[in-house]
Amino acid sequence: MSSDAGLLAEDDALALVAHGLREVALRKAVSERTIRRRFDAAGTPVHVVVHRVRIGVTRSALVASVPTTVIARWLGFTNPEAYRRFVRREMGVSIREMRARVRESAIFVVARR
Repeated sequence: MSSDAGLLAEDDALALVAHGLREVALRKAVSERTIRRRFDAAGTPVHVVVHRVRIGVTRSALVASVPTTVIARWLGFTNPEAYRRFVRREMGVSIREMRARVRESAIFVVARR
């Protein structure tokens, strides 16, 4: 994870993204407000962490060829189409194009040897 790792362990960050702040608060046995205060004190709003985790997981999952519907569910999107819109908005390309780029880069690396 990024510099947010000191605030949440990786599994807690994924729980935050998939299930929300309430789930993390239950896991940590603290209030949601306490978690928000910790993030605010670190200068990183909760929504920024959610965004960073979603981008990181998207990159890793697409490289690993995880189905879009599974990734969308992991990342707490209401449906795969909402996730596809997120990817296009944030990364500037469709999921299909990202997967093609990953395949092309893998072929290029193998071909260069």
